[in-house]
Amino acid sequence: SGGEYTLRGYSKARVQSAGMAERVMSEAALLAGIATASPFVPLALTHFQDESHLFTVFKVRAVSDLQTLLDAAGHSIRQELLALASSLTHSTDSPSIGQLDEDSARFCGAGALLGLLHLHNEGIIYRNLSPDALALDARGYLQLMDLRYAIRSDGGAAIDACGSAYFLAPEQLAQTGHGGLAGAAPPLPSICPR
Repeated sequence: SGGEYTLRGYSKARVQSAGMAERVMSEAALLAGIATASPFVPLALTHFQDESHLFTVFKVRAVSDLQTLLDAAGHSIRQELLALASSLTHSTDSPSIGQLDEDSARFCGAGALLGLLHLHNEGIIYRNLSPDALALDARGYLQLMDLRYAIRSDGGAAIDACGSAYFLAPEQLAQTGHGGLAGAAPPLPSICPR
C-alpha cells in the first residue's frame, strides 16, 4: 500500500535454547495490545511463523540499532542514518564504544523519553533501554520495538525479574516491587525543566 515496513524475525531454535519462549510470546501480546500510534513506538501490524522462525511486521522502516551507530564513532546520528538508509554496512574492525555529539544525544534521549511516556500511558513498563535494543527509523527517530523485557502493569507493585540482567533495578533484585505505574505519565514540562 505504499508504506514502509520492517520485518523482524526470531529463530525458533534460538528462542528455545535461550529460554526466551515466554518472553517472546509476552512481547507479541504486548505489541498486539498497543492501541495508539506513536512516532517512537511502531505499531505491530501482524505476527506469523513458518517452520523455523517467528515474524512480526512493524509499520516503520527501521534501518539500524543505536549500538551499530555508536560503534561507528565520529559521525552524528542524522549523518549516519542518511548513509545507512542507502546501504547498511557493518565494520569488521573490533567494536568500540563511540560517542554521540551533544545534539544527537539529546535527540535520541528525547525520542527514548517520548517512547517511554507513550508505553507508560499504554500501561506498559519497559525494561530494555539499551543501545542494542533501540532501533532508528529512516527519518532518524528512535524506535522502541523490542518489548521482550516489558510487562503490562496491573496498577499494583510490579514484583518481577523482567529485564536484561545488566540493567535490573535494586528493587527487582530484592523482589520488593517498585510501585508499578501510578496513573498517567506527567506532562513533559513537569519532567523536563528548562
